Amino acid sequence: MKAMQLTAPRTALKLVDLPTPRPGRGQLLIRVRACGVCRTDLHVVDGELVLTHYCAMANQPRMRLDRRASTTDRLVFAFDGGTNFDPAKDTHVHSGVVEWRGESLHNAWAVYSGGKQTGQNEFVLSRRK
Repeated sequence: MKAMQLTAPRTALKLVDLPTPRPGRGQLLIRVRACGVCRTDLHVVDGELVLTHYCAMANQPRMRLDRRASTTDRLVFAFDGGTNFDPAKDTHVHSGVVEWRGESLHNAWAVYSGGKQTGQNEFVLSRRK
């Protein structure tokens, strides 16, 4: 069967021939004539997870996943520029942590103004049982 395969980070997908899988008991094989790949998925594989905070103050700070500081349960985002503001002067979200703690998703976002941290916004999303 034909497949598009990512063989190494930061490289193009390659068209390859792979053995056709054999379905096991209770499984079935489906022929796919076409499919798409979301570039976001490839960004994640490449370690390029980037988020933009679209702020009510009309600035858009950009933060990039810090792979060294992150784990599967804790994503750490570091400031990586932005638009419509001067990070040395203007108030903006500068960095953040998104972390699973049990059944809850905790978020902590550092707020900067005048080039230094002036606060932190935190919120928790919990599943209602």
